[in-house]
Amino acid sequence: MRARYGGRVHEEADTRVAAILSLRRVDGTCAHLAPGQIGLAAHKSKTGRPETSASCSRERTLRRLVRTIPAYSHAKTQLVINKLNDLIAGFAAVAAGLSWMAWALINSVTHRALETSTPGSNLIRLGITLTVAWNLLLVPAALRIRHWLTPVNKSLAVVLTGAGVLSSCLWAIGALTQITHSLEFVYLSLASAWLLSIAILMSPSHRSLARFTLVVGAFTALDALFNRFEPMPFILYILAAPKLPLNAIWSVAIGLSLLLSGRKNRRLRAA
Repeated sequence: MRARYGGRVHEEADTRVAAILSLRRVDGTCAHLAPGQIGLAAHKSKTGRPETSASCSRERTLRRLVRTIPAYSHAKTQLVINKLNDLIAGFAAVAAGLSWMAWALINSVTHRALETSTPGSNLIRLGITLTVAWNLLLVPAALRIRHWLTPVNKSLAVVLTGAGVLSSCLWAIGALTQITHSLEFVYLSLASAWLLSIAILMSPSHRSLARFTLVVGAFTALDALFNRFEPMPFILYILAAPKLPLNAIWSVAIGLSLLLSGRKNRRLRAA
């Protein structure tokens, strides 16, 4: 898609440049003159009429304009690619949140059959599929959120993004194999570190989402802490119970923000 779009833009740019150059052609002599000599020069074009310093100035302006067209074409192509990436990540994040909601609803209606059914049964497979989906579908959003962070340290942003992606991948791997106590503690710790950090580093334009992310990160950290020191009284686990539904809502909120980001950018450019 990028090649086709970029080629079309360059083709249109070349056509426009050719049209502009065909309107006025100078024999190129003025390009060899020093700036102080332009005012004294008189050149002839193909029409036989004298070309003054003004025509030389217009020629130089046209040449500068021609040189800027490739950069403009590349920037426009990159803008389309960024908007497409935001759309893909946005829809994927919304689907991730909906996958968890579907898992919770089905598991509730079937009295936890997605967790307690016979291994290899259809309900167990459905539960695994939904668990893998709500984790892996969040990965594109994690990669795009990196661009929302304030540019304090690019290496730090990459490390934090890696923690978020690794957390989702480990949870998905655990769903496909077996979620052990140690594995659960690792992916919860990585997720809490990622969420709390990006909440602090999010740009002011995402302030409300940053506050929500901070709340979700706090509950995730609490869940990791309880997991580390379990077994614990059941009443304490209730404190971390909002973590999963909040994660689902957060995924949908992130997805909607990504889907709307292109429209916000257009409004800012127009202003």
